[in-house]
Amino acid sequence: MDSLYRGVLGASVPRENAADLKTVGWEFTLGWKDRIGDLNYSASFVLSDSQGEVTKFDNPTRQIGKHYAGEKFGEIWGFKTDGLFQTQEQLDHAPDMTALNGESRNLGDVRFRDIDGDGKVDFGDNTETIRVTDLFLVILHQDINMELPWVLNGRELISLSFFKG
Repeated sequence: MDSLYRGVLGASVPRENAADLKTVGWEFTLGWKDRIGDLNYSASFVLSDSQGEVTKFDNPTRQIGKHYAGEKFGEIWGFKTDGLFQTQEQLDHAPDMTALNGESRNLGDVRFRDIDGDGKVDFGDNTETIRVTDLFLVILHQDINMELPWVLNGRELISLSFFKG
């Protein structure tokens, strides 16, 4: 089936959007609408917060890079660092990092930590279930969303602006 898509679309089959999600949160809106002559205007102030989690997805090995049950919105997997390579001695004693991009390291490159002590920095088996690995998880979550939408609408004028922070 993939070859059919590639021949027709010029691309492989896209990832499907088949996860079950649970999202919880809240929103507070304070708004004002009024009119001055032919000019209608409105302004709002919105505060909100939400957190989402994948509750079901067909990824039994919990492979990183695909959705998996328990995944939180904002998850980013990465490697811990020890600054930059500043001396040739640091380069000479560095763990093997070719699994990351296949290239050798140079002065000024990022020094990644070998957390599991196997002499190399790699993705392990690339699954979320690994606990002792060079990969680590960061969940980025913007605590409070703030929005300031406003609208001006007159006989010859329409203006809509939306600020978010």
